[in-house]
Amino acid sequence: MKIRNTKAINEKILSCVEQRDYDRFISAAFVLPISSGTMRFGDEKKLKELAGQFLERAKNDGVEYTEDEAMIAAMVMALVRKYSAKVDPKYEVLYEAITRNGRIYHEGDLASDPYLSRIWLGGEMAGHKSFSNQSCQPYELFFYDIPVEVGDGLKVPKIGAFDTTYNYPYLTENNAGLSGLTPYMINTMKEPIQKAEGRVLNLGCGMGYFAYMAHLKDTVNRVTVVEKDADLLELFKRHLLPQFEHPEKVEVIQEDPMTYLKTAEDGAYDFCFADLWSNNMDLVPYLETKKICRRFHKMKQSFWIEESLTDMLVNMAFVTILEAFHENLGLARPNPEGVSEEGKQVLAILHDLLEKEEISRPDHIDWFLDPVNLLKML
Repeated sequence: MKIRNTKAINEKILSCVEQRDYDRFISAAFVLPISSGTMRFGDEKKLKELAGQFLERAKNDGVEYTEDEAMIAAMVMALVRKYSAKVDPKYEVLYEAITRNGRIYHEGDLASDPYLSRIWLGGEMAGHKSFSNQSCQPYELFFYDIPVEVGDGLKVPKIGAFDTTYNYPYLTENNAGLSGLTPYMINTMKEPIQKAEGRVLNLGCGMGYFAYMAHLKDTVNRVTVVEKDADLLELFKRHLLPQFEHPEKVEVIQEDPMTYLKTAEDGAYDFCFADLWSNNMDLVPYLETKKICRRFHKMKQSFWIEESLTDMLVNMAFVTILEAFHENLGLARPNPEGVSEEGKQVLAILHDLLEKEEISRPDHIDWFLDPVNLLKML
């Protein structure tokens, strides 16, 4: 990629760098600690004292918060102080946004979920995989949905916690955790479940949540589940499917979902939901699935956590632009820290994709950082 050395372009790139300073802060102070699964506030009494102090200060300032928001605020400040010795005022807008978008789950909040209230998963095993239960302890932080935009392209995580011990279904392989039916999983599947209609293709079995919820809909005629993992399919067919209200509406196919997509007839399905990745770092399978799905014009498509995946793709694209910017100025390429092997693979794809492109105006940067444009190029 070539980037013209103009004042306007340089200022635009510096502005993007500054924007990503906020992203790095959020990642270091919130995303990485919470993702590690070790952020638990065991001293409930102390936490409630901090929340009470927060409420009192806010009231004196004429600002209203709920008790739940105050608990989130107390945990946010504890996280920030763990990350840094001081609370930086320039991030106050982030603290406020995370607090307002946080959520405390109370006992019974998920009791109305059909899957959780009707499906039993305890102790079943097939090969190396098994269903079990995992516990979330009181005030153990987790993400309950994808990040939310709070203005100027800035996104903050939606963090939550239960106020009591909560047990949820969990899928393991060789006693190591693979995935769990957490609030995050439930919330991020609401939209594709709502959109599902007619003949539905479900790529990736998982714990059967999407298939179960979709098959309950009167507007869904049939759900075809395609999964290559024999053990997972055995668990699904032997233990999950018999608990479905209408098992006759569900078809199960053991095959590699990518292979199946390449040969499926356009028009055979009305809706496709793809869930073939673990998190927003798994860009390679997402991009491959997205590319294959271009051949379908009669089938509506939905990709699990697509917004988070494309956010990550944009971040990778900016790294590529920043590398070209340094090279054009005769400077050494910045070395992105903590990039996984898959991340390096995506960077290589973007390098090839953008190699012959040129940025001659500041708005060109915005164009290349638009996920819609990147996906079209890919």
